[in-house]
Amino acid sequence: MSVKPPAAIGIVGGGQLARMSGLAARAMGYRVVIADPDPDCPAAAIADQVVTGALRDPLAVLPLAHNVDVVTYEFENINPVVLDELAGERPVHPAPAVLRVTQDRVLEKTNLNRLGIPTAPWRPVGKAEDLTAAIEAIGLPAVLKTARDGYDGKGQFVLRTADDVLPAWEALGGKRLILEGWVPFVCELSVIVARTESGAVQAFPPAENIHEQNILAYSIVPARVAEATRVKAQE
Repeated sequence: MSVKPPAAIGIVGGGQLARMSGLAARAMGYRVVIADPDPDCPAAAIADQVVTGALRDPLAVLPLAHNVDVVTYEFENINPVVLDELAGERPVHPAPAVLRVTQDRVLEKTNLNRLGIPTAPWRPVGKAEDLTAAIEAIGLPAVLKTARDGYDGKGQFVLRTADDVLPAWEALGGKRLILEGWVPFVCELSVIVARTESGAVQAFPPAENIHEQNILAYSIVPARVAEATRVKAQE
């Protein structure tokens, strides 16, 4: 399926990522329709239309499908059922099945490791005994995170010493968690990958991400890394 200008692209979520994607789409001649609870969301200023509705409510978002040719979404904290409903009306990319994996850190790391892609050492944590066993297996420092719904440093605690464990458990206990081993790193890179329905894949040049207080402040493209690192990241 080829979607060419002046087709309309629907984006679920109207934050800054949707705004940037929408600006790029409009520069290529596409129309842009946003679904977001806030009619004055950041992407509203560049959209042809805004469908106002809760992003966890399939019926509220469904009108988006009636005004576009294809649907995408800007972030992972969206109810996949909403995308299932939209997919019954219009193509949705990435597919809802992809979102179900990527929005859950345990499923995501399980899938990555199954594919032979290395990750930090990790263990699922459901109860206090699991956390104790995970720390024994991985060691400290480590990072305790919620399995779902975390972003910008929310829903996670760095455990540097044993004294950090109880406060973190008291704050996050009762949710599905994951303990990830600490990995010394020089910088963080992100690589955007696009894939056609026929399976052709294109990896774009890595972006170097600069964080301030656990929140992404800005990205630098091309990343300030050696050519060998760039190639490895894209591969």
